Amino acid sequence: MIAVIVGGAMSYLVTWLHERRLTRRERAVRWDERRLDAHVVYLNAVSDQGMLTRRLAATRGFGHRLPAASHR
Repeated sequence: MIAVIVGGAMSYLVTWLHERRLTRRERAVRWDERRLDAHVVYLNAVSDQGMLTRRLAATRGFGHRLPAASHR
């Protein structure tokens, strides 16, 4: 009888630990995906700012690699 109780407790403990590990792994993966998305958004914003800066510089005669920004 004691062996059945100990076996059941051990089974519950192992299952609980396994589920806990899986939950932590899933949370880490989601966090990594969010971090990657944030980096992509940031790099796109930096790229857009660089493009705008080069176009504005072209309107002032600094460099000729990109078309000048249009005046409104």
